[in-house]
Amino acid sequence: MIELRNIYKAFNKGTVDEINIFEDFNFKLDEGDFVSVIGSNGSGKSTLLNLISGSVYPDSGQVLKNGEDISLLEEYKRSASIMRIFQDPSLSGSPKLTILENLALYDSKARNFSLRPAIKKNRLDEYKEMLSRLGMGLEDRLHDKLASLSGGQRQALMLVLAKLSGDGVLLLDEHTAALDPKAAETVMGLTNQLIKELKLSVVMVTHNLKHALSYGNRLVMLHKGKYIYNTENHVGKLKMDEVLNKFYETSIEVGNSV
Repeated sequence: MIELRNIYKAFNKGTVDEINIFEDFNFKLDEGDFVSVIGSNGSGKSTLLNLISGSVYPDSGQVLKNGEDISLLEEYKRSASIMRIFQDPSLSGSPKLTILENLALYDSKARNFSLRPAIKKNRLDEYKEMLSRLGMGLEDRLHDKLASLSGGQRQALMLVLAKLSGDGVLLLDEHTAALDPKAAETVMGLTNQLIKELKLSVVMVTHNLKHALSYGNRLVMLHKGKYIYNTENHVGKLKMDEVLNKFYETSIEVGNSV
């Protein structure tokens, strides 16, 4: 589905501050994958998401989607089929629009409709059914502004919007980090549930080692643009102490989270 092939990426090229993030880096996200990505600052986590979303371009190498080279495709064009949920809930969705309008807007991305005809009565029941899966009562708040939702409600809603927006490729950029612990656990549980129910393909960058070890079908740990772990079916196999030891071995700083 998504493949990064022989990627080279550096920042501040030609200056004393030049940083080489990736050198001949390869990454693949197959349909239905849920990949958890951990690593220190500067390890390449955010650059990985940025390369997939199109907010940065590779210096060389290819970014492929379903076999098509999208390396230089603009971010706004990729957003029709690749959804990104940021750490800050206020960056997710259109806050001045209602829940219904947001649903219709993201739904229309894959159908090339304008917003006005996108709000169709025959879609309302489907919208409500999808929202009901969140267990937050949002199916009864279709006409409320997105800005009126809590951070946890907003991040949960974005999971539904991700499915409506196209192919169901979802990039989670520390999407629980700004939430209080209770809300973070609720949203993470909903994330896992909806990924399975909606058959999303996901790359999740997180500093929460517990979440990284508990969810997904693959764990990636990066350090200076290289793989420390690229392990499939890691849940229940990798232990926290083992992973933390790898952090220490590679001189990655470890605080309360990773």
